[in-house]
Amino acid sequence: MKKYSLLSLIKQEYLKSIIFPLVIIEVMLLVAYFWSNAFVNDATQKTLIEETKANIKEISGRSATIVNNEFRSISKITALFQKGHETFFSTYNPLHVKTDTPFYSVSSDDVIFNTKQKEDSCSLFYSNVQTKNPNRLQKAIASESMDDLYNSVLKSNENIAQLYFNSFDSMNRLCPFMPDALEQYPHDMDIPIYNFYYLADITHNPSKGVVWTDAYLDPAGAGWMISAIAPVYKGDFLEGVIGIDVTIDKLITNILSIKLPYTSSAMLVDSTGNILAMDASLEPILGLRELREHTYEAPLQQTITKPKDFNLLENTNALSQHLSAIIKNNETLSHFKNENNAFLITQNSIDETGWRLILAIDESSLLAPSKALKAKTDSIGYFALLFMALFYLVFLALILKRSKAFSKRILTPLQNLIG
Repeated sequence: MKKYSLLSLIKQEYLKSIIFPLVIIEVMLLVAYFWSNAFVNDATQKTLIEETKANIKEISGRSATIVNNEFRSISKITALFQKGHETFFSTYNPLHVKTDTPFYSVSSDDVIFNTKQKEDSCSLFYSNVQTKNPNRLQKAIASESMDDLYNSVLKSNENIAQLYFNSFDSMNRLCPFMPDALEQYPHDMDIPIYNFYYLADITHNPSKGVVWTDAYLDPAGAGWMISAIAPVYKGDFLEGVIGIDVTIDKLITNILSIKLPYTSSAMLVDSTGNILAMDASLEPILGLRELREHTYEAPLQQTITKPKDFNLLENTNALSQHLSAIIKNNETLSHFKNENNAFLITQNSIDETGWRLILAIDESSLLAPSKALKAKTDSIGYFALLFMALFYLVFLALILKRSKAFSKRILTPLQNLIG
């Protein structure tokens, strides 16, 4: 009985004097390691975010300049296209037009249309809404002389989807050729009631320059788009309106595909808060699906714009409300965070159109290198912890073995003396 009491006492002394102090020291070192690692990582992330805030304004400003220059380029092309039509009408004389052509026809309900006579022909559709106007067929045929201009402009910029001229009496010449114009357009189409016409009239555009529409559904079947439009006057008379279309798909793919050092999403918003176009990555966060294409079930009788959910001022989504606030307050930089997402958000004006370019920088991508480094250093700490656990198990076994041997050396002489 005394033998085991002495052995137990020696074991306890070994543990207290050797094992416990070492374990406490090692635990303190590990705690210090993980704490310092977390502290350094947190400080690094905060510094990185602050540095990004300082740089992102300049980066987003340059991005806005790039987008603005693209719109300015299309505006200049539109102005040249406008001049070409003004020149046409300044010299147009219906008495000099030959109407004996097999490529232009008049339907039973007085719609004038053409067939494709060569590869780069433009389509012509003349609705029956104003059939009493004289020389309709002459004007339709004469406008064919501008087909070379149309094709040159169409090829001048990859973002141009189509271009057209709409007359006051609802004649539409459009390029590229539209083979299903008779099926796509309503035959009594009153073109001046559509936004791509009336926004350029004297009431909406007294300067008679180039203006941009908001996003709308194209009656010609090209889906959702925006347009640069300009009036064509002969003296003080508005002959019609020319337009250059950029589809929402091209706008997102070619213009808003901004390359930044971080994962980012771009959005274009008009002056009234309507989302003209946005990256697909923002769709689930905003609870919206961008309108790029459309299945046409019937001809469009009026202008169709995006639903009210695409207006940031009316959408109740958390990110929408945040974007609405920074637009109202004209904030250039803000921070948004909810349960699933965190963004640094910037906004810049697009001077050419009066719109706003919004960039949302994904904070998780910004901090990804720092988090990856912390994960590696944490892994080193966990490896050290595992190594220490294995080491102390072996060390403990050796200590217990040694304490047993030591106690035996003490007890043996005592037992012999007692015996």
